[in-house]
Amino acid sequence: MKPRARTLGELKAIGYEVLPVKEEMRRNLIEKLRRRERLFPGIIGFDDTVIPQIVNAILAKHDMILLGLRGQAKTRIARMLVNFLDEYVPIVAGSEVNDNPFAPISSSPKWAMRRRLSGSTAPNATARSLLRQM
Repeated sequence: MKPRARTLGELKAIGYEVLPVKEEMRRNLIEKLRRRERLFPGIIGFDDTVIPQIVNAILAKHDMILLGLRGQAKTRIARMLVNFLDEYVPIVAGSEVNDNPFAPISSSPKWAMRRRLSGSTAPNATARSLLRQM
């Protein structure tokens, strides 16, 4: 598990950078491939057809549309794609829209961050547990 920063200063010190979702998924997929992890546990029969195409789409940062008849694991695959995202995402504490600590868009975090020093308690890590509960 990666170290979790509790302040904006700690976040900068560990070298955290905000990545687009496709880049984050690509980076995490490459790491899973290096560790030879099973990418879609529980999906049976698609190891030579669908799964390699999904891997190629993620690596190429393509958009995906899952088409097929009922019972062909489309929903199950879509729900498992969240496993390629980082578990924790730093946000600005107290922000109603979970702002990016490096570039908040709502006014309350911008104002709070102007008042604080870089070692303040601005970001707070939150789990992407809602996505995992689908």
